[in-house]
Amino acid sequence: NSMKDAYIIYTSGSTGKPKGVRISRNSLDHYIMWISKKFFQKKNLRCSQHPSIGFDLSVADIFGTLSSGGTLFPIQNDYDRLFLNKFIKKNRLTHWISVPSAVDLVFDQDYFEKNDIKSLEKMFFCGEVLKKIHLKKIFKSNKNIKVINSYGPTEATVSCTSIVFNKTNYHKYCKPSASFGKPINNMKIGFLSKKKVAQGEIYISGPQVARGYKQEKLLNKYKFKNINNKKSFITGDVCKIINGNYYFLNRIDRQVKILGNRIELNEIDKLIEDLTNFTSHSVIFRNKIFTFCSGKFIEKMLK
Repeated sequence: NSMKDAYIIYTSGSTGKPKGVRISRNSLDHYIMWISKKFFQKKNLRCSQHPSIGFDLSVADIFGTLSSGGTLFPIQNDYDRLFLNKFIKKNRLTHWISVPSAVDLVFDQDYFEKNDIKSLEKMFFCGEVLKKIHLKKIFKSNKNIKVINSYGPTEATVSCTSIVFNKTNYHKYCKPSASFGKPINNMKIGFLSKKKVAQGEIYISGPQVARGYKQEKLLNKYKFKNINNKKSFITGDVCKIINGNYYFLNRIDRQVKILGNRIELNEIDKLIEDLTNFTSHSVIFRNKIFTFCSGKFIEKMLK
């Protein structure tokens, strides 16, 4: 039965309470069919298996690789996880799938050499915002790589958009973070606003939308709705669209109120990253905003 659960994956989301996301066989089939054609078109491909199997991005590398006749290379130990560039070189990987922050582990090492990733042909990212600095590091080290960026909550079966970057086109799609492209076949992204807008909270419709949360009747009623006669998931993500491509702005729940002012924490991070080219993360603690930055910078310049 195509509508039976293929798997249930637990995600905490923003509330911290684990929710069991029910993904049907039909949703899984649709996703694997797409990613097999989009990412895994190569004989004798050798793909990483980096994410934990408790994280739904692992569905892409495990099912995608094996259904395409490729060879899967799981992270074996702490050494492999820490020295990802050596893991790529040792196994002559052709395909890589992970969250964007893994890029820093590959490239920001004193022992990194361009030769470590010369075997890589394609990289696939999902689960976090891909930044211009990530793409710059990748193409500086291997100008022939194709990078596919995607977006999708667990409730939409791993990912439901894509865009392909190469060494020449990535600059125009970073504003300042990289676009996550357009919806894939049969999937739709729409803004919840009834007016025609180019920015706001988005919903996702299509065959990859989950069956709902396990034993969460009230939450299912709020998060899974029928929009334009299609089952849809309300994401809580605020995005904008420029020239047909989508860009992530922030989570609805990343807005805070300080001294009477509403502030988007992501806006602070995006501005700092745009000015300095290094990673920034802002949090609220005891009614104050603290921003953590990685990289060498001049305090006067940042102020």
